[in-house]
Amino acid sequence: MTIFTEEKTTHSQNGHTADANARQYIEALLAGTRPEKPDVGRYAGPIGYLDEEFDRNPGNVENVLRALIKSKKYPELAALFNGSAASEQSSFQVPEIETLGCPELPETAKLPSNMSLNASPCLDQYIAYSKRFSPEAYEHFHEMCFLWALSTVAARRVKIPLGDDGYTPLMLLMCAETSLVKKTTTAKAAMKLLNASGLGWFLGSKKTTPQKLVYDMAGVVPKNFGELDPDQQKWVEKKLAFSGQRGWYSDEFGKFVKSTTNANSPMADLQSLLLKMDSCEPIYDNSTIQRGTEIIENPYLAVLGSMTPSNISKYAKRGSEFWTDGFWARFAFVCAPKGAGEDHPFEMGEWPVPGYLIGRMQEWHFRLGVPEAHVDPVLDEKNKDTGRFTSRRDELPQNVCTFGEGVYEAWKRYRSTLKSIIRSWNTTDLNGNYDRLPTKAIRVAALLASLENNGRIEMCHWSKAQEITERWRESLHELYAQINTAVEPTKAVTLEDEVLRHISRLEIASVADLRNRMKQYSVSDLQDACDSWAKAGVLEVEKTSHTKRYKFYGATTTEATNQS
Repeated sequence: MTIFTEEKTTHSQNGHTADANARQYIEALLAGTRPEKPDVGRYAGPIGYLDEEFDRNPGNVENVLRALIKSKKYPELAALFNGSAASEQSSFQVPEIETLGCPELPETAKLPSNMSLNASPCLDQYIAYSKRFSPEAYEHFHEMCFLWALSTVAARRVKIPLGDDGYTPLMLLMCAETSLVKKTTTAKAAMKLLNASGLGWFLGSKKTTPQKLVYDMAGVVPKNFGELDPDQQKWVEKKLAFSGQRGWYSDEFGKFVKSTTNANSPMADLQSLLLKMDSCEPIYDNSTIQRGTEIIENPYLAVLGSMTPSNISKYAKRGSEFWTDGFWARFAFVCAPKGAGEDHPFEMGEWPVPGYLIGRMQEWHFRLGVPEAHVDPVLDEKNKDTGRFTSRRDELPQNVCTFGEGVYEAWKRYRSTLKSIIRSWNTTDLNGNYDRLPTKAIRVAALLASLENNGRIEMCHWSKAQEITERWRESLHELYAQINTAVEPTKAVTLEDEVLRHISRLEIASVADLRNRMKQYSVSDLQDACDSWAKAGVLEVEKTSHTKRYKFYGATTTEATNQS
């Protein structure tokens, strides 16, 4: 009995030593140094993961540690940092990732929950329609899609009297893993509303490059305009009248983001273009040797995108440049929590857009003022028709919003509150997003007030806008948490990145070309990756009688597939 007690005591002492060693070693890794590894006993497994991450990215060790604790695979690691007997003698605490939890607004910035009632009957009706159209969607996707439709139709005709960029473009992103919460189906409901209202010509092409987008928004008349029938010419004239104002939807926005980081991709300019579009400067000009100078008057772009967190994990991890250079700050996110998903099959029959919504959208569009485009033939020096056309546009109308009692003060209070939260952090990743949330909120309020109340923003509109923006703020933290608690990228993400890199080098490639350079992947996996990029509009397909070859969408190529 005495021998057993001594052995048990010795084992307990060794266990406490391993606990202390593990704590001290992990503390050193978190501080950015790696000492000689002591005896860490039962913690050897999880600490091995931390060592591997330290070799790859020392600044991400904390994220991996938190993911390991959260995974419940290593309960001893969780016990070490959750105040159990094993850690009673240590004051060490795992540092919180500052933005995993969404800070609550102080009472001084909150508004009564019933203040937003009846702020937008159209929004309420749209949500009811969209839920029938896409019954398994994550609940907050519905309102986001409607606001994108409003932002598209506003087309820089709604002005907020707060600074030079006081217009209403919204750049909105739906984030969730594939298929579970029906991102694309929900977006289709908004596009159906625009088309049913006769306003679908506001939309740009889903598959585009920054260069083509600028070309279209500069108001160039199609070369075959003279060959179109009168209805088709009328459609073109409507687009030309609002050539610099567009709505754009991408169902694979995460892939667009990934492709922008490749310097050889035609998508590389997308990031800077979106930043400039959001700032609403009076003129955007772009000069190239091939196309000369392209000028966009009153540039304005409303963006709706769908993406998965895994698609952008490399570009939204902690410390990523996209957080600090203002790119992600331009977007509002709705991120479905992990495990979200409903089992609600479609009801029998079709669900047309409610006539009430169609009527209100049409009435609002015409009330804002509709300029016309005038297409003129280009004549040569002998006054003969050249077969080319040029266009002139009427001036874009401006409808300036007004503020009802208390709105401006509530906006300032919300703005100051978010700035105070920023000052309490010791990180900068989400500062830009927080700084621009009040701008997004007043844009939402202006859109709702313009549609429902002839442009006068009352407290009910501001309350609804703050309510929506607070959901976006919570989703921002949800997205950040999901990305920064991922231990390893998936094989699919790694494969897609590699495919894009090789096509960038080769300019144009078949799956066989890629297989010669990526022998670790199967032909079917490579084919799936190429087709996924093509579906997203990043790559385009050239078909021959024998094979398919892939290149960046809109890129001109030289034959380079035989080069290493």
